[in-house]
Amino acid sequence: QGPGESGRVRCFSSEAIFEFAWLAVVGLLLAMGGYTLLHGWLFGFVPGFGGVRAPARFVFLVSFALATLGALGLEGLMRRPEREIGPALRVLLRVAPWVIGAVTLFAIPLAFYAVITSQDKDPVIFARTSAAANGLVFFAGLLIAGVALFFLRQRTRLRPAAIGALAIGLVFFDLVSLGSNVDVGYEDPTQGFDHPAIIDFLQSDPNLYRIDTRTEVWHVWQPNTSLLHGIFDVSGLINPLALADYDRYLSSMPNRSSSLFDFLNAKYLIASKDVALDWGKFVTVFDADPDLNVYLNRDALPRALVVHHAIAVPDHEAAFTATQAPDFDPATTVIVEGLGSELVEGDEASDVRPEGEATIGFEAYGPNEIRLRVDTPADAYLVLSEVWYPGWRVTVDGAQTPLLRANYAFRAVRLEPGQHQVHMIFAPRSWRLGLAISGLTLLVLVGWGSIKLARMFLQAKRISHSVSHGDR
Repeated sequence: QGPGESGRVRCFSSEAIFEFAWLAVVGLLLAMGGYTLLHGWLFGFVPGFGGVRAPARFVFLVSFALATLGALGLEGLMRRPEREIGPALRVLLRVAPWVIGAVTLFAIPLAFYAVITSQDKDPVIFARTSAAANGLVFFAGLLIAGVALFFLRQRTRLRPAAIGALAIGLVFFDLVSLGSNVDVGYEDPTQGFDHPAIIDFLQSDPNLYRIDTRTEVWHVWQPNTSLLHGIFDVSGLINPLALADYDRYLSSMPNRSSSLFDFLNAKYLIASKDVALDWGKFVTVFDADPDLNVYLNRDALPRALVVHHAIAVPDHEAAFTATQAPDFDPATTVIVEGLGSELVEGDEASDVRPEGEATIGFEAYGPNEIRLRVDTPADAYLVLSEVWYPGWRVTVDGAQTPLLRANYAFRAVRLEPGQHQVHMIFAPRSWRLGLAISGLTLLVLVGWGSIKLARMFLQAKRISHSVSHGDR
């Protein structure tokens, strides 16, 4: 605060501008993904960065940094610029006319020339060329308007409130004009989710089952329709972050006549009325919807089953190869890897022929916990068509038991003869570690904030005391 200045607090500095400018540049480089060297270096050498997907989402850093820089600039524009940014502003005002002139005289004519010469080209090329030219024209217009605000502030006596109102108007024009054609639609977006007759039919089945909607019907059966109604789908939640092993398992199935498809507990298929299927395996069970039918898979396996034949494989790739064998039948055999070789008799397989039938009952079923009651007359494997993932733990009759990786991407538990209570729960150590770090961070922030508030309170108290003595 210099001589003669009021007691207002300066809310920005050149250091802050520099930091947010760097944040915008780094965010832009990250958002460009594999098109820049930075992404490759981070992907190869920074721990954890290899798990990042959709790098374009880093653009939120660019948006945040540019919005903050815009706010800092507007703040400086609405009041007399501080001494340290005065020279920078003068340089900007000198350079701006040349930049505007270059854009107006060279870039815009070239853009319109590209539009005119691409009219007889492919429609996609013409649309992209037109969009680029349109964006360039708007850039030039917004650049001119933005620089005009600087000139108005320097050459006139407009009040700060008027400058702020003009800036808000310019932002409004930017958002409305460039965003006017984003997500424009005149159809009800929920219409594709509206299949009450099919949903009622599926929900009338009290058993655990999954449906398959990967039949090119997304124009009439919207993705995640199953999620809205609590119905299990073999595709799960439609999300670009798919689990690689499960996705490979799905894509490796030759067709729906395969036993690999039956293992998924895919009892019903949602498809068009003229779909081509294996009619020896599928049968129409519901056709009251105007666009879609429901087909029953008569060979679908239950969500959990007991098998007495195990094949041990040494590693993950060998497990995938074993699932692709023509004679592999998941209804009678389980492929276990790694730890499984210690739990079966012999190096290749064990074959136990039970004298009676095993029974399975679900006592609880949720996204993070499964409880089952199992009765088996002989040594067996409880196999579930639930995706294997780090962090799942299992107890059998209260005792911790190894959770086996089965059939390449799923789960299994070794059981001895008799009745058992099997409890699976998702409790990853990473979640507890994250919770501890978040809790510690919260404590640090609360402590730091308390200290800052206490200092501010004491400073305000001293200023109040000084003012009161000065008044006297």
